[in-house]
Amino acid sequence: MFVTYRMNVPSAALARVGSALSGVPAVRMCASISSAHNLVVNGWVRSVPDSRRLEEYLVERFPEITLVDRSLTLANFKRMGWILDDEGRAVRPVPIDLWRAPATT
Repeated sequence: MFVTYRMNVPSAALARVGSALSGVPAVRMCASISSAHNLVVNGWVRSVPDSRRLEEYLVERFPEITLVDRSLTLANFKRMGWILDDEGRAVRPVPIDLWRAPATT
């Protein structure tokens, strides 16, 4: 499952915190953004309790972080061009045409 955290970090600490967060094993993406919140972090965890443990670790390890919002993606049937089974294993590829815009409904 995926967990997404939206955070505020003081500008003076943003590069240091972002660099350190990128080294946390559960963190899959850490990006500075231009938004109401200046840092977004995506993590990959095995359970809801693991998401809480990751959150607690991040807040304790980086006291300058203000955690503003969090969200969990409990199930994902497709990831980066692969259809996944119930266990999260790749079943078959789905070609991704990067040059063609997705259809709108």
